[in-house]
Amino acid sequence: MSVISFVPQQLRRATLCNDFKGPKTTTRDSGIVAIIDISGYSKLSSHLQEVLGSDSGAKIKELLNPPIEIIIREVHRTGGSIVKFAGDAVIAVWTHSAISLELTQNMIIGALSCCVQLLDRFRNYTISFLASAQQEFAVGRPSTRTSVVKVPHSAIQEMKTQKLKIHIGLGFGVTHDIHLGVQINAEPVRSEFFLSGTAMAQSGQLLGEGSEGDLVLGESCWDQIKSMMPAEFSESLELFKTTKNENAFRLNERENLSGLIHVLSEKLDNLDTNLLDTGSESVPVAEVDFKGQLAAILPYVDEALHHAVSTAKSLMDVNLEPERYFEVLQCQTRYILNNYDQTRKVCIIFIQFQGFNVEAMHEAESVNKLQSIMKALVKSIRKYQGCLRQINCDDKSLTALLVWGLQGFAHEKNETEYVLPAAVEIASRLAKIVGTDFSIGVTSGSVFSGIVGDENRADGTVLGVAVNNAARIMCLPICRGAVLCDEETFMNASESYQFDETIPKVELKGVPRPVKVYKPLESKNRCRITVAEVATKISGRDKELGEILSSYAKWCQSERQRFIITGRSGAGKTALMHFYHSLLDINPNVISCVGKGQEHHQNTMLFCYSQILSDLFKSVADRNINLEKIYRRDSWSKSHMTLDEYFTTPHTGTRDSLCSDTSIHDFIVRTFPPLTWEIWGSVPNLMKQSREKKPAVGDLVTKLAILLSRVLNALHKLDLRVCFTLDDTQWCDSYSIDLTQKLQHSCGRELFLIFSRPQEEFKPSLVPEFRRIIEAPATTHIALQPLDFAGIEAIVKGRFRHLDKENNIAVDPIIVMSILEQSEGNSMLVTSSITLLQEDSNIVLKNGVLTFREAMTGQTLAGGNDSIILAQFDKLCVEMKGILRVASVAGQYFDIDEVRDIMNQSQLGSDITSDKISSILESADPYQFVKRTEKLNIRMFSHFLIQQAIQAAMVPLKRASIHKLFADYYEITLNDENRSSHLQALIFHLFKLPGEEIRKQTHVYSAFMDSAESFRCKEAFEYYGILNSFVPKAEFAITPIDKAREHRLLAQLYFETKEPSKAVDGIFKGLAILGFMRPPKTFGKLKVFVKATLLLQKLAKSSKQKQERLCRKFVFKMFPKGFEEYLKHLSKAASSQPAFADHFNIIIEEIMLQLEFVTKPLVVLADSFDTLMVASLLSVIGFLALKYQPIRSALCWARIAASYAMVGLVSFSEKAAAESSKVLEGSGFSRSSSNLSSYATDLYARIYDARGLTAFGASRFRATADCFMFQNELNEAIGIEHTSKAYYNRNMTHISLVIGGYFSDYAAAIDKGAQFFEESEERQFDVACLQLVRAVYESNQLNYSECLGWLNKCLPFIRRDYSDGKSESPTLTMFLESFLLSIGLQQMGLAKTSAEFCEWQDKCCENAKQIIRVVRVIFEGKKTNFMHGCWIYLCPLVCEWVFLGKSVFGSSEVAMSTSSLLLAEMKSYFKKSRPKRPSGVYLSAMQRALADLRKGNPLKFQKCANAALAIAKGKDYLIEYFEAQMRSRMIEASLVYGTKSSSDAKVQAELVRLHTYFTEGQSLREADRLAKYLTKE
Repeated sequence: MSVISFVPQQLRRATLCNDFKGPKTTTRDSGIVAIIDISGYSKLSSHLQEVLGSDSGAKIKELLNPPIEIIIREVHRTGGSIVKFAGDAVIAVWTHSAISLELTQNMIIGALSCCVQLLDRFRNYTISFLASAQQEFAVGRPSTRTSVVKVPHSAIQEMKTQKLKIHIGLGFGVTHDIHLGVQINAEPVRSEFFLSGTAMAQSGQLLGEGSEGDLVLGESCWDQIKSMMPAEFSESLELFKTTKNENAFRLNERENLSGLIHVLSEKLDNLDTNLLDTGSESVPVAEVDFKGQLAAILPYVDEALHHAVSTAKSLMDVNLEPERYFEVLQCQTRYILNNYDQTRKVCIIFIQFQGFNVEAMHEAESVNKLQSIMKALVKSIRKYQGCLRQINCDDKSLTALLVWGLQGFAHEKNETEYVLPAAVEIASRLAKIVGTDFSIGVTSGSVFSGIVGDENRADGTVLGVAVNNAARIMCLPICRGAVLCDEETFMNASESYQFDETIPKVELKGVPRPVKVYKPLESKNRCRITVAEVATKISGRDKELGEILSSYAKWCQSERQRFIITGRSGAGKTALMHFYHSLLDINPNVISCVGKGQEHHQNTMLFCYSQILSDLFKSVADRNINLEKIYRRDSWSKSHMTLDEYFTTPHTGTRDSLCSDTSIHDFIVRTFPPLTWEIWGSVPNLMKQSREKKPAVGDLVTKLAILLSRVLNALHKLDLRVCFTLDDTQWCDSYSIDLTQKLQHSCGRELFLIFSRPQEEFKPSLVPEFRRIIEAPATTHIALQPLDFAGIEAIVKGRFRHLDKENNIAVDPIIVMSILEQSEGNSMLVTSSITLLQEDSNIVLKNGVLTFREAMTGQTLAGGNDSIILAQFDKLCVEMKGILRVASVAGQYFDIDEVRDIMNQSQLGSDITSDKISSILESADPYQFVKRTEKLNIRMFSHFLIQQAIQAAMVPLKRASIHKLFADYYEITLNDENRSSHLQALIFHLFKLPGEEIRKQTHVYSAFMDSAESFRCKEAFEYYGILNSFVPKAEFAITPIDKAREHRLLAQLYFETKEPSKAVDGIFKGLAILGFMRPPKTFGKLKVFVKATLLLQKLAKSSKQKQERLCRKFVFKMFPKGFEEYLKHLSKAASSQPAFADHFNIIIEEIMLQLEFVTKPLVVLADSFDTLMVASLLSVIGFLALKYQPIRSALCWARIAASYAMVGLVSFSEKAAAESSKVLEGSGFSRSSSNLSSYATDLYARIYDARGLTAFGASRFRATADCFMFQNELNEAIGIEHTSKAYYNRNMTHISLVIGGYFSDYAAAIDKGAQFFEESEERQFDVACLQLVRAVYESNQLNYSECLGWLNKCLPFIRRDYSDGKSESPTLTMFLESFLLSIGLQQMGLAKTSAEFCEWQDKCCENAKQIIRVVRVIFEGKKTNFMHGCWIYLCPLVCEWVFLGKSVFGSSEVAMSTSSLLLAEMKSYFKKSRPKRPSGVYLSAMQRALADLRKGNPLKFQKCANAALAIAKGKDYLIEYFEAQMRSRMIEASLVYGTKSSSDAKVQAELVRLHTYFTEGQSLREADRLAKYLTKE
């Protein structure tokens, strides 16, 4: 685009002839003027303002510039010239100076041809734009609203399409070229050119006579050419009378224009456009003296464009030859103007002059007035630093458009501080020139500021509702001779200006509702504000620093510390963080690790901790610490070393510098055992590990927390302490937030510093988690307020300290208040404001007081938050601006290499290198917009507001083009190694683009799958919701196996969010896609089970080949749809190809993953028959598994054994368990295997989980405890000992040991896992279970106070109402209520008063009722052996309850009836138990015995109890401890009821035997019960 194109053709010729100085007029007798107006502009502008906000002006330019380019081409083609671009209208003129009727006729034909051609071109011209404003969409799990996110409108918004129409007024007659100009020191500084005359007046009048799609021409114009036109042309014109009763002709687009265009084209061949003053498509250039021509042209362009061209000139070599000057300037100007289009917050002044006659404006008196007006306007805009956009003339009036805030003229203060004084001053000057024949409208708002047109004819423009409204306001009758402004201007200046606020609301064209307007009167005097007036409202900033010092001191004294600062962007969080870090840097024994959230990585798993762990490991290596030696806990069990002692101890290994990923990778490999590598490798950028087919690490956050806890504990033993800092936490991913919570709980010695924006700026799904962090114990939370008066005053004093060596400077309160109002207390903006005051020398020291210069007195600096930034941005060099524009689109953090590639692909740079970008960023950044980060190639904006302001100033089309370049870049460079970061960035940039729905869905689907596989539930559900918001929605899962995989991943997410029923349904939906239909009834499930079991028997006797053949046949039948495609290829003998073999293995692996997973929720739901069916299917399919086949097969058999045990099929269970052991022994793996991967170890642990459940179902509590204990050892090896499952295992271990009477083993378990009894925010129920078992143990040891202490700790988290059928764990719940009953009964026996006895009795009754509810509601009548152990435990307790009825205080009727209800429930439970399970037969007999005891018949009780014990004799479920308990109760019954005497020798012998047994077994409670019956001998 050439500078020449900014002026019309007439001016180009005039500048060549050095004929350009104004004021002057040039008159031509023959001219034709066309005003080409685009219809519906105001309505379209208002609609786009509502839909797009500040980007509406740029969208208007995007929509209108293509039509304008068409108009330019047609006008130039026919010899015309574009005089003005007036918003939605274009003024074109055709003139010549020759005395030639033929030339005049041909000129009119040329103009008419142009207009008819335009009517035809715009007959079906359409534009598209958004139909409604951007909407918010709920993103969450299907049928569950979890969060609200904004989905870009391109994916979900309806686009509106409408036809764009024009209408044209064509006037003929005399034209006057009017030149106005202002010179300073004989040099032109600002000039204007416009048309007046008969042709101009007529075209405007005729334009008003037409409507959409009309061309209206006057009679005088038609008379000139009608003799030359064929009859059909005349017939197409409609003759009508104008409002002035003059003849005119109308041609509408509905006519058949093709014939007319053909006629006019033939006539146009006779026109030589070079004979016209306006005609030539070429651009006249004085290449030899282009500097002179340029000096003549530049005053005719507005000040902002002039500044841009001057910037281009400043980049040129001053010694350049004249011949090359034009070429080089063209290149530099093109570079500058490519980035000229911007969105800016501006103030508009629109002036209308009513006293001029368009036809007489060329007369000397009018021209002199116009020149005076021009001088007045130029004087005011130069004084108040604005821009005169243009002066224009049409049939109605003369207008002038002035703008404040354009590029190069933006102010750090609000533009209203300039525009209102300018408007009032201009009104005063105009009143002396034209009286009241003027109107001034003032508005504020965001507009498009840039260039409209093409390379042949262009001009600067401002487009937007603010411009339209200023024009509408100036046309109001009440605005005559006055200044009126809109409400936004009033609000921005209400504190500095006085207004007349009594004006009623007015109607403006294109605005749907009446608006309020105001009349500025005079500036307020702001000098009377004192410190006292503001001191009462503003407090000091010392509190925050005091809190930091206090927190640091407490941490140094080994107190737990969590320090959180939240505040708005720019509030000063970073400065406080640096202050805290400066305290930490003093202490050599502190390792400080910092992780920063980034907007583009909100969903990148553990992005913050990838930085933290890099810092941690680098610091460990730099300190030469051999972490391998101190990592394992047992290495430090014997001694404690100081840091000095450690450094003097010899050890192997060399010190590595962790400056690269390879070094960190090597460090982890060298330091940590192989089982942990998968866990470390899941953190981005820590380890170089192939992502291909790598299974996701289950419960990653918990495992990582445990590993980190060990590392931190090891470092603490060396007197090293660690500080974790999370900055910009609002952009952390959910895994980082979760890991932070876990570390805060488990690592009490570490300091946690968290800096974030307020909670409302978090993703909704993360707000609860962050709130929990804030509300946790030992947390100091500062909600950072904006800087106050005292704080700003202190900063000002510090910055101007150099002016007074004694540092006794005082600050004028006006300065402080001005900065405070401008910045609203934002720290970053405060600093920027003071910097600008220093640069502009606006502050001086007078008598020891900093004050404004005289010129600044009474003015404020109040302004928008981005005005300062843009004012500084405009002062930067061109190269720096280009870099920052690209970087602002990249985000707050940006990679220099990526910016380089984007700039080299765009028009923002050419062959720029990374080194050059780095050099520019270092040398050309006086305002410190950008700063370094820990990584050499990564830079970041010093503040979020800087990045936002620069990006917002770019027009949407430019932003979109850069976003597209970034999206393409990330898409091309995306690979397995960078996937976690690049995919998020790719999605971020894609969703900034319109359209491309398929591309967006493709990558969102990929992100959903990645998130789901990594168990990032919140992110996965959000992506899933976004996918469902697309209409139409693309299908990415095409094959059955892909669809089934989708369902499995969703099911895993549901299970992780504690919705096991949905998880089971999801898996069976996936299996249904593969052809397996879940039997609805028990019989169908058993049928599948029997088929699989029979096949397993065959497989056990078959060769490997036959096994594979039989298993293939089975899976083909069970999952026909999954193998449908494979079987088609099989029939074509293509299965031998490796690709098809791989396909078969993929299907098998997916089926196994589906079945392996579903067992988890099935066990939680206690669905024994589904579990049995799934386990049997897995056992068969396991023969086809490629990975870990022996362990998987052993696991399947173990699960079958557990399922058999659940339904009482003991012999089958034993056979399945034996088969599991056989397979596992043949695999070569053992309990001591050290070469298992994390996944294989997890499978191995599940085997012992199934074995433990089997043993528990058979009431073999010693075996149960061993299995669950060993499972936790395996869990600890892979770092998951703090998971919910690990706590479940721990609870089952402890319960089994206590119930079985293995108290010495339980005591050892307490010592080994003492830390698990500590209160936990995350595992409240799990820890409470452990605490309750501990209370039962203490009661057995007769430690009554400890028992009640543990009981009080756990009760708040144990007790609840089970009427809703929900429980954390049904089996555990049953035992917990039984334990509470046990403690209650013991306390009843210890009661010393009746009230105390009754209190505990009531609690026992409630416990019994809860047990009944659990059996009835939660288990819903299911017969499961898991409850048998609990019933066995309850038998002696019921006896004890009955005996208490014979005590001193006795038992109430309620208590007796409650115990009877419990026995009745026990009877009901075992009455219909089929098949007769051994433990069920025993318990049924024991229930009858207890019923006899309850009725007061001890002899019958003893008889029935003896019979029951005989039934169970030698059975696994009747362990020695249970038998001893019941023998004890039988003797006690005979003594309580008096059927036998304690002096009886046989009785005494039995008492001694049992007492000895209980004493040796440390069951002191049972021993104590018998001690009172023993004789002294």
